[in-house]
Amino acid sequence: MVVGSTLNTITGHYLVIDGRPLRVESTRKAVASAFYSYHALYTSYPVQSQRMWVVLERSLFGIKDETDHQSSIIAKSPDIVRLITALSV
Repeated sequence: MVVGSTLNTITGHYLVIDGRPLRVESTRKAVASAFYSYHALYTSYPVQSQRMWVVLERSLFGIKDETDHQSSIIAKSPDIVRLITALSV
């Protein structure tokens, strides 16, 4: 979660776990912390954002878990393949 009236005036970055906001230094660290939390806590991505997390795990974090059937299906979608390719560093 970010706090600010516009993207140029962000005043705070938070990771919310179990209803508790934890302040972090940047949006990047908030996203990375959320990603690591999902894996460390052995929890599934929310259905509403599952596609986004699969794109991030493959493009930014280099994880290609072929045993996760749902992630594999999402990652093979032509639109997602193009996005992952474009985001890969």
